[in-house]
Amino acid sequence: FQGQSEFYEMMGEMKNPKKFPLSLGVAQIVMVVMYLFTAVLAYHYGGADVNGFVLYSLPTNRLRTVCALLIAIHIVVAYIITGQPLTYKLHQAMSPRTLHASGAKSALVHLGTTLMILIVGYVVANVIPFFSDMQGIIAALAASAIVFFYPSYFYMSSAKRAGDWAGVPIYEKIYIYFVLVFVFPFCFGVGLAAAIDGVVTSW
Repeated sequence: FQGQSEFYEMMGEMKNPKKFPLSLGVAQIVMVVMYLFTAVLAYHYGGADVNGFVLYSLPTNRLRTVCALLIAIHIVVAYIITGQPLTYKLHQAMSPRTLHASGAKSALVHLGTTLMILIVGYVVANVIPFFSDMQGIIAALAASAIVFFYPSYFYMSSAKRAGDWAGVPIYEKIYIYFVLVFVFPFCFGVGLAAAIDGVVTSW
């Protein structure tokens, strides 16, 4: 889960940002439980033959249809949230005068930008035969850095620049160094090797 890219935005929308650590802790616990529940349940019933996309392992019935609709809603919501920065920047590059303007012209430019992103994404996903494997390699290259390296590194760097590193609790320093020295390299290496092995096996 790479939701830390949204953490600052969520904190900025809170009535009391000081309670963000509590809300974040509760949210992470709930998500870990839900993710583990889904993975363990799928593996319990499907075993080693469970499909990478769990929906394909379900029998064709109404329950599968309901799950498909829920996943579709999830994808749409995720796209709306994560696609806004890219759409914003493209709109800004193509038509900066209409970026914050109101009216039909601004709305049409924004709509055109969004449709262009969706069409390009659809074409790329369907033209490349090994898109799923390629996506795995991209995730292996980017996810471990985004999830583990950058947050720890930026926190440490900003604390040192502000002169607050000496006041950081020792357990936080140990955790940061553990993530930078062990967790990040391990996840990066293992994830990339697994992704490349998947491509080799598929071909």
